[in-house]
Amino acid sequence: MARKWALAFSVLLGLGLAVSVPWLLAVWTDNGSSNVRIALVVMMSVLVAVGFSIVLLLLYHLVTVKMPRLLHRFAVWVTFKTVQGAIARQRLEVELTAIASIEGDLRVSLPVGLRNGLAIGERFLVVNSASHDAWGELEVAEIEEISCVCSVYNRNNPEFWDALDARMNHDPSPPQGVIARLDIPEEFLIDWLLRLLRPAGG
Repeated sequence: MARKWALAFSVLLGLGLAVSVPWLLAVWTDNGSSNVRIALVVMMSVLVAVGFSIVLLLLYHLVTVKMPRLLHRFAVWVTFKTVQGAIARQRLEVELTAIASIEGDLRVSLPVGLRNGLAIGERFLVVNSASHDAWGELEVAEIEEISCVCSVYNRNNPEFWDALDARMNHDPSPPQGVIARLDIPEEFLIDWLLRLLRPAGG
């Protein structure tokens, strides 16, 4: 409704300006009487008031109709980018770079860090490169710009981890035939997708 009123006022204002401005200029330059000049000032004041009313109507329409839609679209865009980034990060796979012993516990180094959007507590699945079986799970304990150190969170293949425990004090070379895959729970992605599909005001 506000848009229709604004359009109607715009048309009337345009017609008024198209008719009155040339006439006003002609009368003004012809040195008309003071009454004519007063009438011209009043007419111009009316035109300015109408223009100001149109601006107010357009602002009202923007705040009440356009702004919620724009905010919803922005929220959808942010959510989409977040889900897109999460899906891309879910495909993140890296090789193990080293192992070490810290206070008697096995630690595994990975070549990813803050630059990849990682945070303390995130987990990686240790997967066999050939069979794609999950042999265990790592949890990020320390993180730097381009690397992180993980503790062992889960040992699905005890023989594999026992072999690393046996040599962690004297052989820091990483194990062969395994990769670390970032583990993002499906519940996380589903939650973000639901937010993406939720309508404005819902």
